[in-house]
Amino acid sequence: MSLRHVILGLLDRDPMSGYDIKKRLREDLPGFWNVSDGQLYPMLRRLEQDGAIQPYTDHLRDEDRHAWTITEAGREELHAWLLEPVRRIGDFKDPFLMRLAFFDRLPRSVVEQRLRSQMRQGADFQDRIEDARSTYQPGVTSFQRTLLDYALLGAEIRACFLDVLAIRASQGTLSRTEPLLDEEQLLVLRRALDEIRDLAREAHTPRVLARTAAA
Repeated sequence: MSLRHVILGLLDRDPMSGYDIKKRLREDLPGFWNVSDGQLYPMLRRLEQDGAIQPYTDHLRDEDRHAWTITEAGREELHAWLLEPVRRIGDFKDPFLMRLAFFDRLPRSVVEQRLRSQMRQGADFQDRIEDARSTYQPGVTSFQRTLLDYALLGAEIRACFLDVLAIRASQGTLSRTEPLLDEEQLLVLRRALDEIRDLAREAHTPRVLARTAAA
C-alpha cells in the first residue's frame, strides 16, 4: 500500500492536519495502515514540495496545528493511482504465520501455547474492528466500510484456522507432512463463502429490495 496515495485519498475528502490523518487511519481503518510520525510528516512535506497538497488554515481551531488540502495536481495523481493495475495479489506477510512454518521445531505444548496467545491477540484486533464498524465517522464511504468487513471476515477465518491447529496440537494429532485441513473441512469453508455470495446477490434482487422498502 502507498502511504503517499492514502494521504491524497484522505485529503481529497476533507482538509486535515497530520493528527487528523493519523486519527482517521487509526479509528476508521484499523489494521490497514499503522503510520508513525516519522513516516507521516516527511511524506506530507514531500507531497507539498511536489505540489500535490498545499497548506489549509480556514477550518483550524488550533492555529498551531498545520493542515493540508489536496491540489488539482494531487487529485490527478490520485486518480491515476486508482486506475493503475494491481499485480501483487496474495502477498501474505504475516509475521506469526512466517514463524508457524517452522513450528515443527518446537515442543507440542509450546506450539499450543503460542497459538492460543496469538488467538487472544487476534480477538483484541477483532474487537477494534467491531468498534470501528459501530462508530463510523461522518464522511466514511461504503467502500471504506467494506475494508473493515473484509478485515473482520479475514480475522475470523484466521482465528478458526489457529483454533483448529491448537486443537490438533493439544490432541497430539499434528503431522509434519499431512495438511492441516482435509478436503471435507475445506469444502465446509467453501460452502460458507458461497452462502455469503448468495446472500449478497439476493440482497440486491428486485424482490428483496421491494420487501425492504415496504418494511
